[in-house]
Amino acid sequence: MSFSLNTARIDLDAVAHNLGQVRKVVGPGVRIMGVVKADAYGHGLIPVAEVLERSGADALGVMDLHEAVILRDKGLNLSVFILAGFEAGSSDEIVRRGLIPFIYDLDLARQLNQTAKKYGKKARVHLKVDTGMNRLGAPLDQVEGFLEAVRGMDHLEVSGLASHFSEAGIKDSDYTLRQLVRFKEVIETARVKGYNLTTNNTANSAAVLSLPESHFDMVRPGLMLYGAAPEDHLASKIDLKPVMTLISKVIQVKKIGPDSPVSYGRKWVSGRETIIATLPVGYAHGYNRRLFNDGYVLIRGQRAPVRGVICMNLTMVDVTHIPGARVGDEAVLLGSQGDESISGPDLANKLGTISYEVFCTFGGLNHRQYVSSKNKKGEKA
Repeated sequence: MSFSLNTARIDLDAVAHNLGQVRKVVGPGVRIMGVVKADAYGHGLIPVAEVLERSGADALGVMDLHEAVILRDKGLNLSVFILAGFEAGSSDEIVRRGLIPFIYDLDLARQLNQTAKKYGKKARVHLKVDTGMNRLGAPLDQVEGFLEAVRGMDHLEVSGLASHFSEAGIKDSDYTLRQLVRFKEVIETARVKGYNLTTNNTANSAAVLSLPESHFDMVRPGLMLYGAAPEDHLASKIDLKPVMTLISKVIQVKKIGPDSPVSYGRKWVSGRETIIATLPVGYAHGYNRRLFNDGYVLIRGQRAPVRGVICMNLTMVDVTHIPGARVGDEAVLLGSQGDESISGPDLANKLGTISYEVFCTFGGLNHRQYVSSKNKKGEKA
């Protein structure tokens, strides 16, 4: 039983559905790495990873060794890729647990090679190439030397090359196409040098939907697994189900007269007799202060506008137009209620951010409840 007044409800069946939709897009011949970094975008690393494994994902992608170790400790057997590579001194853990880091640094490659030699094993790696994101990866002007040096490391098994697009979600992006061409050229260079590459990958969620030519041997969907398209114009290309619903409850209902201010600084003043409902949720729970006087929640299937400044732990909404609104009513801040809905992109557009941030924030700051057809009562999965 949870005593939290605010709950991020995670629909694991929706995760499985969304993975199936990705499979329909890429076809049976392309592997799918389910990206579960950042605690599965705030949805919960282990429950999401487990449902992805059961539902046919070919691999999992995390940001760092810490997340990879958690997966292994919980018995996840899929290939686990460490997208940000690893720090010096942690190569023993990688080799012993059979993890697959992205490599873009020769010193770390040498260290991993020596560790694998010590254990009498080969360490599987992917080589990360920077084709224009200018974030992580071997620079293009150094890539030949990088490939040559790694080729001489007998205890590294390079099964693929990886890169990342800067703007795959933008329509008709010449820059994305240039990145794609560069990646293909590096693949060809590597093959000429004798590399046997079987799992090249560069497609994130946006590229999965917008650029089939970028699918190669494996794709790396993240956001779309959690029910949101990376760009509005891509939403019609795939049938995604929202995974997260953020729910609060009304803890007080009161009537205020005309010319009555609400919350700090009197930023909203009633123009008439108004019924205000107070919710025990605020910016400490990720409900951004910038939504004051602009956001809304759903109560009894209707929109209840936010009134006044959002507090650390409380938010006030107008329920004058909602007959029967009372203490204990469910308030939906993200998700659906009746015929109304508030999506991650809806909130992101209001806040001038992206759905990724909305999900990570809500999921990371609130109690999570997992529901699925195998878990009808909403117990923790």
